[in-house]
Amino acid sequence: MKQSAMRWTTLGLLVAGAACVINVAVAWACAMYSAAGPIQIYANFGGRWLAPVPADWPSSGHTLIVCEGVGVEWKGLATPDTTPRDRGCGQTVCRSGWPFFALQSERRAVPDSPHPSRGKSRTWREGIVVHGPAAQWAWPSERMLPLVPVWFGFGANTLLFAVLLFIPFAVPRARRWNRRRRSRCVRCNHQLLPEQSLCTECGQRAKPSAHRTSEMEDPSSSAIAR
Repeated sequence: MKQSAMRWTTLGLLVAGAACVINVAVAWACAMYSAAGPIQIYANFGGRWLAPVPADWPSSGHTLIVCEGVGVEWKGLATPDTTPRDRGCGQTVCRSGWPFFALQSERRAVPDSPHPSRGKSRTWREGIVVHGPAAQWAWPSERMLPLVPVWFGFGANTLLFAVLLFIPFAVPRARRWNRRRRSRCVRCNHQLLPEQSLCTECGQRAKPSAHRTSEMEDPSSSAIAR
């Protein structure tokens, strides 16, 4: 019993790990290869920033740019370079994943920084930058492989992929367990007698179930039950 529980625990951990890997691979594939749709521009947006920004940034963005593809969404928010306080700050957020957004990346731009796309940010927040032909990627001209989890989407996608991976392992095991419980051959479903150690139809070795063992120990009770 302990060995069986250990096997199922190990299988569950392997399936969960594989589901996480598939989740990241799907999110990166969407961010990398999904065709960008039409660009939508919303002037005078006035909404909050797409992700937390430094305290010295303006309280809201001005122009919102949205571009979507299959399993990916790019949003850019910027302020006009009209006052020293605004400095033309900009932010681009990429979210990707399927069926829910599972990962995201964020890039910030400040014109007075010697490295406007980097500044004090880290690769973890920005993701891995991938350059592509401008003809294919009108906006953004650089694609980012996101690294920061979107926890709800990451968890939901991982659970979905884990279930899909677990089904091929669980269904055959459940079928064999059910046949063994009903004193049948796990391979061909032939009815087995209590004293049989091999199936007479296919030659499969039969493991004694609790029901068959009780019949062998007390044949009178088996006859009464019949």
